[in-house]
Amino acid sequence: MFQDLLTQSATFEEAQTINVGGVVQKNWILKFGNVPVRLVTNHGNAKHGAENLEKYTRADFTLFMSAFGNINEKMRVTIDGEKYEIVLVAKVHGRNGIDHLELQLNKIIT
Repeated sequence: MFQDLLTQSATFEEAQTINVGGVVQKNWILKFGNVPVRLVTNHGNAKHGAENLEKYTRADFTLFMSAFGNINEKMRVTIDGEKYEIVLVAKVHGRNGIDHLELQLNKIIT
C-alpha cells in the first residue's frame, strides 16, 4: 500500500514577505508539520506527469506524499534536518481523482 512506503516525516513552510522600514524581508511560516513522505534521489533527468501534461525538470530529488493541502512551489520542505526548495508539484491521478503528489526538490545549500 502507498501509505506504507511513506517512512519519513517532513515539515512544510511557506514564504511570507514583509516590509520592515523599507526593506523587504522573507520569513518562513510553518504550514504543515509531521507529514508522512518518502524522499528518493533522481538519477539523470526525471520525467513526471502533471495534470495530463508531461514536464521535465532537473531536480535532484523526488518527494512522494499523499495528496492533501495546498502544496506549491512557493514553499520549502525540511526532511531529516535538511531543507529543500520545491521546483515542481505534480498531481498524480488515479481512478478516483488525485492519488498522490510527486514533488521535485533541490537541496538548499547554506
